[in-house]
Amino acid sequence: RLWSPEKPRLYSARLVLGDNEDDQYDRFGIREFKADGYRILLNGQPFKLMGANRHEDHPDWGSALPPHIVRNDVEILKRMGANAVRGHYPPSEMFLDYCDQNGLVFMNEVPSWQYRPEQLANAVVKEKIKKQYWQMIYRDMNHPAIFSWSMGNEWREFHKSYSDIKELMDYARTIDSTHFVTFITGGAQTDRSAELVDIICTNWAKFQWYWDPSFSDEDSDERVRSTVLDEKVAEVSIEQLNRIHEKFPDKPVILTEFGGSGSQAGWHNWGNVKWSEEYQARNVWDSGQYGLEQEWISGGCVWQFCDTRTAHSRMLGPRFRGWNAKGVVDAYRQPKMSFYKLQELFHSYFSTAAAR
Repeated sequence: RLWSPEKPRLYSARLVLGDNEDDQYDRFGIREFKADGYRILLNGQPFKLMGANRHEDHPDWGSALPPHIVRNDVEILKRMGANAVRGHYPPSEMFLDYCDQNGLVFMNEVPSWQYRPEQLANAVVKEKIKKQYWQMIYRDMNHPAIFSWSMGNEWREFHKSYSDIKELMDYARTIDSTHFVTFITGGAQTDRSAELVDIICTNWAKFQWYWDPSFSDEDSDERVRSTVLDEKVAEVSIEQLNRIHEKFPDKPVILTEFGGSGSQAGWHNWGNVKWSEEYQARNVWDSGQYGLEQEWISGGCVWQFCDTRTAHSRMLGPRFRGWNAKGVVDAYRQPKMSFYKLQELFHSYFSTAAAR
């Protein structure tokens, strides 16, 4: 009986040493992910990821989440209608056990974030990436929930690092050739390094977040002066995203972080103003909907699941109070408007797919 998010069937295995001198129990599932052109197939059927990026963080517990918080996170994700989760680093083993049990596909990753070309060219850095990659696979490879391995996230000017990326991808396939291998780009951009990955993963939003919401007429051109929810801005974002498929029409594409925009939980505004729950809900809905509507996009994960702490050096500008407030639930897991919009979007897609 095959494992899938709809029916996460598991088997138990017991290994015995000697005359019952010692034993070990484990659970496993049987399933097959494969690429068919730009489509991803699970057990021979087309599959789209619909999920969230999750950091292991909580105001009361930090990153040492107790079992009841881990279990609660899984329950919230399932209530949202998600079938997938992405992490920026290997999560607790307990979380992966819950993913196996509850039918959540997991995108696993080495925590090498925003490395520059000179860092990727450094032999010591590459060896550390390889070591962490090996440790990640050695620990997690037998979870049926594992969908892909990623070498890193949002490497700066990655088009300058083709030979180093090729070295890392070649190494990755010597360790495990049974899962998808990739790395994630920041923004809808790609180059020939896309030839090296099994799936193209990019972080994308229909509307811009990091632009300042107000500019003086003297300092800004017409495009920047337009509001961050302006449809002209959306047209440029969509053109950039579509260009990936034009260059690599036979590669699956996943929006590994979509709709990223922060909101102050509980603050509302009639005009979809930046930091309002309305603004976040609009960007999450529009970005996620576009990804699900395109046949060549294999789904994506919203950025992000819950509000999390961030470096105090990033407090001003896109951060406030030392927190990354882009969660669809707040730090204590209370829902924002964006949670319900995403829930509506995911459940609607499932209902339509079932009817077909």
